[in-house]
Amino acid sequence: RPDFRGDISASIGNLGDFASLFGADPGDFAGEIAIDGTMNARDRKIGGHLAVNGAALKIFKTSIDTLSAKLNLKATEIEVERVELKRQSDFAHAQGTVDTVTDHHYAGTLSAALANIADYAQALPASWRDALREGAITLDWSGNGNANSHSGAFHINGRGIRVTLPNELAPFDAQLDGAYSPGNLFFRQLHLANEHASLTGFATVAFKYLQLQALAFNLNGKPTLRGNFFLPLSLSKIFQGSSLLDALDAEQKLDLDLAVEPTDLAELSAALTGHAAMSGTFGARLSIFGGLDALQGWSEVHLRDFAVANDPPRLSSDAQTRFVSGMMTTKAGFLFRASDPISLDLSSQIYLGQERSRAALEPISANIDFPAIFLVQLPRYLSHDFFRDGILSGKVLISETLRHPKISGDLQLINGKFTGTPLDATAASGRLVFNGKTASLDFANISTHDVDLSVRGEIDFSDLEAVAIKVSGIQPIVDLTPRAEMDCIAGINLMSAPQTEVAFPMIDRLDFSGSAFRSDWTVTLRENINGRSFGALDKSDATRTFQFCRGAQPDEEMLVLGCEPRPHFSPIVRPQKPAKHR
Repeated sequence: RPDFRGDISASIGNLGDFASLFGADPGDFAGEIAIDGTMNARDRKIGGHLAVNGAALKIFKTSIDTLSAKLNLKATEIEVERVELKRQSDFAHAQGTVDTVTDHHYAGTLSAALANIADYAQALPASWRDALREGAITLDWSGNGNANSHSGAFHINGRGIRVTLPNELAPFDAQLDGAYSPGNLFFRQLHLANEHASLTGFATVAFKYLQLQALAFNLNGKPTLRGNFFLPLSLSKIFQGSSLLDALDAEQKLDLDLAVEPTDLAELSAALTGHAAMSGTFGARLSIFGGLDALQGWSEVHLRDFAVANDPPRLSSDAQTRFVSGMMTTKAGFLFRASDPISLDLSSQIYLGQERSRAALEPISANIDFPAIFLVQLPRYLSHDFFRDGILSGKVLISETLRHPKISGDLQLINGKFTGTPLDATAASGRLVFNGKTASLDFANISTHDVDLSVRGEIDFSDLEAVAIKVSGIQPIVDLTPRAEMDCIAGINLMSAPQTEVAFPMIDRLDFSGSAFRSDWTVTLRENINGRSFGALDKSDATRTFQFCRGAQPDEEMLVLGCEPRPHFSPIVRPQKPAKHR
């Protein structure tokens, strides 16, 4: 005879209050649930049957018309004989078992059909909620596992799926057939398609690598992309905030073999997004393989008349790259409308694995030549409407190492006109000459709405971890920054110095110092308290140093420098000749 036997009849009058007992937000749940059944106990083991029913529920802020479930309580497990949720024509059916004694082993199956996934957005993870906009979904899943290990298989069909990644894509259909196990997700079938484009292949997402096989993309029935790739990259590390390089596994080898046929980019963007977001043609071939510190292979990329919507300037480019035991040799050319061709020849050792720290100390050779770039003709995705006029020209030769480079050549800016610059400058011209380990700023003329400033200077880049820039004004510059304590500055403002008797120390030189690889720069004002100034002299400290803030907010302090105001000439009024009377 059983030690205990009884009937159960209970109800949860407010599902939200009940959920709050387990730490959930009561606003995410609502409705009433009835529970009926029997329970018994024999030898301290519980058995019985429970039936759960509810209607007009809200679960994770999602409306559910009906809920019904039947559970069998056994000596060492709970058998979920049936769980069914319905919402209009949508449904989800599940069944399975859960071990209640040892390692909480579970096994089960789930089938669901949803007319529009958007109706269940609040039940999705936040990252999916923003990206998955709408679409019909059917799902079949079976799985098993315990608290520490999970495995299973799934089949998903989607119709009219609309996602934002980050731009909204045209609706597409999806067929995903896959399996998962600890540290591994394998798609036996990966097929995404709309009426103009289709993507098929096999995919594996593992803890330490990402692999795509038999990848095929067709555009309006034309073969566009074919290939395979194996990338020793941990997506889980990237999702946790790691950089791309830190997410690479140096113990594995990379293998990329891709071919992109010459493709009309307007046709491609229209097929993917429903509108021509770009134009031009693109084609590429690449075969790169080997260890991350000893890559082998080659690549070719060709771009013709590339432009984006509402941004007419076009870009054409060709690039060829070879890898031999990690040594990369690149030859590339770029052509913008109305500008002379830009050429680049580069040779450098590439380390992406355990030897990454050596890259900055390996030999490098680069030759960059740009006879004349008309800045106002640059595409907005490069210029961000920064330039209103100007010609940038130069030729630069780089040798020795990235950390300790030797640079020769020159850069020159003619008639540069800007908007939204850090110094509120509206115009600038200048010439920089490289002399090996140093460079001389022969001149730089900077104009704002109120002042014209001319400077010259020197740059020491013998160690790019400790770059030193010294700038002196050709005409007087004074320090208008308040003498109060400031932890850091957001930038530099130029303004006309007030013509008063207030003391403003004159600046002999501005010294900028910092690393070319980081943003922690400082500026030191070398002030001459015994020299000229606007007004009486201030005998305060002759040296002031400020740290530049990273990600400075608009209300943070600025370094304010004063210059002689731009002269304003009144128009000459010629005296009128007296009228002659006859």
